[in-house]
Amino acid sequence: MEKEITYKNTEKNIVSMLYAANKPLTTENLAEKCNISRLTAKKYLEILEKQKIVESVRFGKAIYWWLTVKTKEKKNEGNNDKLAYA
Repeated sequence: MEKEITYKNTEKNIVSMLYAANKPLTTENLAEKCNISRLTAKKYLEILEKQKIVESVRFGKAIYWWLTVKTKEKKNEGNNDKLAYA
């Protein structure tokens, strides 16, 4: 069964930036692009990761983030306000 999630503007901005970049971005890159602090970006990214919308890997001191495959598919379908995932 799929679950729908409605998310806030900051989360929408983060997802949109990752989608537009089409490559992994660091927490710092995303914070800069979304005009928010690094700690705020990390907080929302961790929430999105728990919801299986983004994934991450640590490389040295940096954490790189990217959209999950299911999230990309939903964005391609034009569903910008809600994301469904299994």
